[in-house]
Amino acid sequence: MLDNKLLVKESHKRSKGYGVLKESIYSKKILENEELLRILSNNSELIEISRPYIDMMFSSVQDNDFIIVLTDKEGCILNIKGAEWIVNKFDKLNLKIGAYMDEQNIGTNAMGTAIKEDKCVQITANEHYIESFRSLTCSAAPIHNIYGKIIGTLNLTGKSNMKHPHTLGLVAFGVKAIENNLDKCKNDTKGAFCDFNDIIGKSAAITNVITNCKIIANSPSTVLIQGESGTGKEVLAQAIHNYSYRRKNKFVAINCGAIPANLIESELFGYEEGTFTGGKKGGKIGKVEIANGGTLFLDEIGEMPLEMQVNLLRVLQEGVITRLGGNEEIPVDIRVIAATNKNLKKQIEKREFREDLYYRLCVIPIKIPPLRERNGDIEELIEYFLRKKSFKLNKVVPELNNELYKDLVNYNWPGNIRQLENYIENIVNLGGKLSFDLSEDNESSKEIYSCIGIIRDEIEKSRVDSNILEKDLNLEIIEARTIDTAMKVNNYNITKVAIVLGISRNTLYNKIKKYNIKSK
Repeated sequence: MLDNKLLVKESHKRSKGYGVLKESIYSKKILENEELLRILSNNSELIEISRPYIDMMFSSVQDNDFIIVLTDKEGCILNIKGAEWIVNKFDKLNLKIGAYMDEQNIGTNAMGTAIKEDKCVQITANEHYIESFRSLTCSAAPIHNIYGKIIGTLNLTGKSNMKHPHTLGLVAFGVKAIENNLDKCKNDTKGAFCDFNDIIGKSAAITNVITNCKIIANSPSTVLIQGESGTGKEVLAQAIHNYSYRRKNKFVAINCGAIPANLIESELFGYEEGTFTGGKKGGKIGKVEIANGGTLFLDEIGEMPLEMQVNLLRVLQEGVITRLGGNEEIPVDIRVIAATNKNLKKQIEKREFREDLYYRLCVIPIKIPPLRERNGDIEELIEYFLRKKSFKLNKVVPELNNELYKDLVNYNWPGNIRQLENYIENIVNLGGKLSFDLSEDNESSKEIYSCIGIIRDEIEKSRVDSNILEKDLNLEIIEARTIDTAMKVNNYNITKVAIVLGISRNTLYNKIKKYNIKSK
């Protein structure tokens, strides 16, 4: 506490020296138009990588009226996400994307002081220098690149009565995750480090996908990978690249949903020197040009703005690009692999996606099955992630009790492989236990476990009947009733019923046929 008091005292002294007035309302420096676009472009990698972690943090605190702010190394706000009331409050204070939060421009606050001190900082109520911030509590941590230099801050702000040390811990955890991913993406030419051996599983569903992908790997035709979130679409894209003749060239990934609409054009196509005030000398090469000779992976293609879809269509049709601010047509030789978890045909009907672009992308459609449809793969993935996470965390591989193991195998996995991997890491950290009740984790699993209860009731009822009519009832009748009940409760969803009963889909189909059970 004394350390924080001293930190605040020194910061107030600096703020006064900078000429910041306590009655100030706005930051002294707010960027707009070309200057802002330049800053956003220069920090696009940080914005892109941090976005999913900001979303994850917000889902944890959204019920408590918090706002999350990302800044660059100078304190310029790059992204804001938060509850409506506090976003409106920030807007009244002119705290928006482009506003500077460094001490020199707005006095003592968690973001600016974290940059100055290069440490995690929590500033609450009267610890803020300007009076308009004194109803707030702010927790910020500096973000460092792989060389240890500050490249930005992540901040969580709420009402002053919401101050809690755990808030600063949450921010520090988010920053660590961002830094780890910055380490993986050291430069714009992110490589493809996965091949088909990294796709775990031997089920027919995933084996067929791998076989088809190997066949089309050397084709120049575009590929559209479709699948639910967490099924491993980028891993598959990297595997296709590494199996093709393009493997010695670059694999460049861009998340169309993670880059602001006003930045995506310069990210894809680059810009010439002089296009933006203060832009990079010599201009900037775009991702399409960087991928020349290799593969361009467009993740979340369904999130691409309509106006950009026209430009992408031109690249696919003509094989040329033009940098922003330039006139020269630059030829490019790229293999485009796109991925989405959305139904693009429905987006076409809503006029949210161009039909001509869809058919250009969907020359080779690949569908990745969800984990719940990959019979037998869950067990193999559990063992794989137990070994992988134990090695990463420097822990002994834990032994799972039968009940937990069965719960993991029978779980619906709406978040697919990514969700399973995260849960296994939770288990490894706790030495073989899960820190929450798996059956209450989402609505799908609640439905399944509710169904199990209904089925058990049906079995019990059959047992009572069998005491009365023993000669007419046997185990097959009980089994038939159980399957019939499961089918009705789950609206005849074969996958869900198979999970509930703990059998494969093929076995379920055979039993439906055997007992002549209604399947639709």
